[in-house]
Amino acid sequence: MRIKIKFYTEEEPIPNYNFNKYDFQGMIYSSLLDAGVTDIHDGNSIRFFSFSDVFPYNYVKKDLIYNFMISSPVDRIINSIYDVLNKNKYFYLSGYKFNIAEIKKFDVNISKSFITGSPIVLYLDNRKNRYFSIRNGDSIAFFIKRLKENAIKKFNIFYNDEISMNHLLFDKMKFHKEVSVLLNKGTKNFNIIGTMWYKLDLLRLRRSEVKFYKFIMDAGLGEKNSLGFGFINPVVNNGQ
Repeated sequence: MRIKIKFYTEEEPIPNYNFNKYDFQGMIYSSLLDAGVTDIHDGNSIRFFSFSDVFPYNYVKKDLIYNFMISSPVDRIINSIYDVLNKNKYFYLSGYKFNIAEIKKFDVNISKSFITGSPIVLYLDNRKNRYFSIRNGDSIAFFIKRLKENAIKKFNIFYNDEISMNHLLFDKMKFHKEVSVLLNKGTKNFNIIGTMWYKLDLLRLRRSEVKFYKFIMDAGLGEKNSLGFGFINPVVNNGQ
């Protein structure tokens, strides 16, 4: 299930202020807490939601209309966020008030083709905080293998299952670009490297795997999903 939010600000932000994923994550957590959802922080378990990059612009300017989407396989998460934001009609990011022009809650049909709505992030070495990077010459075979392992791990945790898969996660992949996303948390700045993809395609969607692909479509691919990475959209016949 997902939410799409159109929003704008009537304030004049400071020069060169760009959207920060930590701000959106904080807004989502705040909405969940306002709705009485307190178990999202329990333990170190994977938080099963993701959100897209802001589009069509990442910079902030008065009166421009922005969009972003939130997805989750947990209906309670989506319903809670929707109820709070639909009631309030505004939210805050870095102290700036943003008004909600439109908010809608919806589900999407599964597809054999997907496109990224935010970068896919995978650790090459999490102890050294090193991310997979095509620019650095890291192995695409590692990316394909790790992406599949991560998706299966999250599915098994979520459903308390033990599925396996003897084929590739996607049959065809069309690379778009690698990005380095600057994040600000408190006084600290750091970069997260991820990849964007035009196509993540299946030649055939097996009936027995519809549940699995629906899950990763809603939960996100790769790591750091709850920080707004690995968000994917299904592509329907007309390419939308």
